[in-house]
Amino acid sequence: MRAIFDRIGKELFSRALGPSGEVRADAEISLTDPQHVDILYVPGTTPSRLLERIGLVGQMGRQPAMIELYSSAPSESDVRTCLRKQLNYDHGMKSTRPTPLWIVAAGNPAGLLRTGGLRSKRGWPRGAHESPGWLGLSLIVVPELPRRRSTILLRLLGRGRVLRDAVSDLEALPLEANEHQAAAGAVGLITQVALTNPARLELSSKEGKDLTMQAAKKYVDMMNRGVSEGMKRGLAKGLEQGLEQGLARGLEKGLEKGLEKGRTEGLRKALVTALRARFGSVPRKVQAVIKSTPDTNQLITWLAAAVSSERDAVMSMIQGSGMPTD
Repeated sequence: MRAIFDRIGKELFSRALGPSGEVRADAEISLTDPQHVDILYVPGTTPSRLLERIGLVGQMGRQPAMIELYSSAPSESDVRTCLRKQLNYDHGMKSTRPTPLWIVAAGNPAGLLRTGGLRSKRGWPRGAHESPGWLGLSLIVVPELPRRRSTILLRLLGRGRVLRDAVSDLEALPLEANEHQAAAGAVGLITQVALTNPARLELSSKEGKDLTMQAAKKYVDMMNRGVSEGMKRGLAKGLEQGLEQGLARGLEKGLEKGLEKGRTEGLRKALVTALRARFGSVPRKVQAVIKSTPDTNQLITWLAAAVSSERDAVMSMIQGSGMPTD
């Protein structure tokens, strides 16, 4: 679980904070004692106005930050490890004040909150905690965050009901909302895992499929309404070159029929359209497998992979041989 949680979190913060400064994932922070931090962020000289429009994540990006991601509840030992990284980094940078350290946790560290000397973070909603100022530590407990727009991006790092609610709230926003651009890559990863291994996100198989359908329909709406290219790239990470209008209509038609009406042929067309848009050509063997597959769930799984995975992995998955295709 930690590996996929890290990928989702790094994708989220990279897209959300990238326009405003330098974002380094798995950044090495000590030359003498090799240590890495999940996200190291250094604001640019002219921060992007995007920060003002993406809620709490934008507030995190107003100053330099170290961000550590935990798929479960961090222990006291975990927090000490994070503080050690912060101290080493500040020592190397000759900083006189601590670099803000953010720990984002998908689990609730109840014991740590009782005994760790943390208090509610001033000016922040429920779920945000902080240490005395001289330590520079903030702890975000994702399951505690209230369900409101400013918390949507952070709640995408939750599990189960928290994650479902976050995706629903995101998809309910207007197409031009900046959160779509910031969350795009993360949602692409979430939908892929939701279909292929929903238990890793504490989702049932049906919940995973429903979540993916919801995200896919929003993507089609964005394509249809002519939203900016950067936002179009998001949800389906692989369609980064953009689809021509005719392809967009074809993908929409396939998804609408396949996802909403359960028509297998519509899903087949959507899948082939997505593969051609990303990779240029589809091997005949792969087309034959798609044409002969009656299982709607299988086609949906392949469609999720088609917009988020590498060519060889997608083609091998469809053929079921595990070998790269021509």
